[in-house]
Amino acid sequence: MIVNPDKHDAMVLGTTDHRFSFPVEESLDLLGTTIDNQLNFDKYVSLVCNKVNNQLKVMIRFRKLISTSAMLRLYKASISPHFLYCSTVWHFRSSGNRDKLEALNRRALPIVFHDKDLTYQQLLHKAETTSLYLSGYSKFVCK
Repeated sequence: MIVNPDKHDAMVLGTTDHRFSFPVEESLDLLGTTIDNQLNFDKYVSLVCNKVNNQLKVMIRFRKLISTSAMLRLYKASISPHFLYCSTVWHFRSSGNRDKLEALNRRALPIVFHDKDLTYQQLLHKAETTSLYLSGYSKFVCK
């Protein structure tokens, strides 16, 4: 029987004379999060931005057919979780990544509420949520 090395991982808990050869990977997909060998989450944040942008395009396309309350439910069910998934791991690692996602959230909320005149803080209040920075920070604060 021949082993397919692409489908197997190994952990050696002791000494062995066997020579293992492992490919040097630049990034690793782990529990839905992509992390590279420098512990950067740039690739993951880019992937999240692409997913959210695609969902926003669909929301823009159907904004005249969907009510504001339904748009808000769609935002909270399909866009907001992308921003918050594993955020305690990557949120404070890079301010650039956090700022990219915050800018994307700034773009999403006016689409949800069909209102480009309100400020970001007013839109957050209307959505009954906080900025992504405060969402990540509040996980570390004891209440």
